[in-house]
Amino acid sequence: MLLVLTVGLVGAGIALVRIVKQSQQYEIDGRLNARLAWLVSAIDMEAGDGKICMEAHGLPAGMSDDWQIRTKDGRILWSSRDSLQMKHVATKSQVVLLGEEGWPELSGEVLKKIYESDKGEKNKSVAYKFLPVKSSITLVVSSFESTVEKHVELERLYDKLTVGIPSVILILGILLIILVRWQLRPLSRMAAEAGCITPDNLGYRISDAGTSSECICLRAAINEMVKRLADGIERERLFFQAASHDLRTPLAQMRLQAEITLRKTKTPQQYQDAFREMVDDIIKLEQLIKGLLLLTRTSYLKADSQHVTRLYEVVHEICPEVSVPESIMIAGESNLIYSAIINVVENAKQYAPDKVPEVTFRDMGEFVELIISDFGSGIPEGDLERIFEPLVRLDSARTSNATTGFGLGLAITRSITRTFLGEITCGNRNDGVSGAVFTFKFKKV
Repeated sequence: MLLVLTVGLVGAGIALVRIVKQSQQYEIDGRLNARLAWLVSAIDMEAGDGKICMEAHGLPAGMSDDWQIRTKDGRILWSSRDSLQMKHVATKSQVVLLGEEGWPELSGEVLKKIYESDKGEKNKSVAYKFLPVKSSITLVVSSFESTVEKHVELERLYDKLTVGIPSVILILGILLIILVRWQLRPLSRMAAEAGCITPDNLGYRISDAGTSSECICLRAAINEMVKRLADGIERERLFFQAASHDLRTPLAQMRLQAEITLRKTKTPQQYQDAFREMVDDIIKLEQLIKGLLLLTRTSYLKADSQHVTRLYEVVHEICPEVSVPESIMIAGESNLIYSAIINVVENAKQYAPDKVPEVTFRDMGEFVELIISDFGSGIPEGDLERIFEPLVRLDSARTSNATTGFGLGLAITRSITRTFLGEITCGNRNDGVSGAVFTFKFKKV
């Protein structure tokens, strides 16, 4: 900022000097041109008498102070002063031909002064005689203007700018530093408060942001970010607790079964039964690990609409009776879209094994919807969102003999749909029949 101000002030100073110089030059040129016009009008040639007269006809204001009329070969015929040597002088000249073209041209040496009067500048005059009569002569008319005062004015201006600009820059720099420090005080306080936020203190929030709208917006953004991080860390903590419990259970059962089997010798049939139970526990453990790995993979996928899947092929493989146009293309990988839909369909079958879930398709323009309605007991309103969290099983699910999952299917389904710019929501049926309704929304491409 200070550099910009410095460049601006220096540029303004240079522009001011140029404007003053240009103004002075216009004034000097005007005075020189006025004197030249006066000199030309003062020259009179009487060809019949062989005489050149130079006489002042009045002095209008605004002319240069000094002038000179000389011949082409350098003889001075009329001048405002004997010597025109000055330190700073501006000069402008004009060539004047006396006589007619084709007449013999004379040199300045043949001119003889007839008279010269000096009764003040207004009445000053001079006359020269030349022979032969019909001859021409070339005169050089010059006007001179002293520029000493102009140089003095410029030097004064230079001095003022040389002192003034650094002083202004210094003052502005001090004011800018004070202003920046004053503006940054809320940021310093916010930084100090942000330093108090730790993994063990995620409930702390930044409170003081001053009065600046930018700082207030920054505080709100930081607090919202910390809130999301705290919620994410809390979800991961609960997830790890639930995952560790579900992992320990089949391992403990396998260990207990193995210890009981090894305590004493058993018959081959008893060994087979024990190993069969251990295999069942291993299958459950394998399913849990597979679900956790899939959930982890989908959770870290970035939002992507480059992969394209024909919805008809996926839905036809799961529910052949559903009518879906073959031309509908959606964003997503076919295997992941298949996993998302089959999770919901299998979940619906578990809660109502005697009834086939209803699956309908609806084209919404930019998106398409796939609606899966089951005939189970429904889901409490407070749990409609919670069922999409990992390892969450409702109380009825934990006690139901029909359900054997780990609470990962719906979490995986939502992660997949959001990865491909879609969404899945859950509600209850409103047609007088108990059951839940899952609505997929897929982005068309």
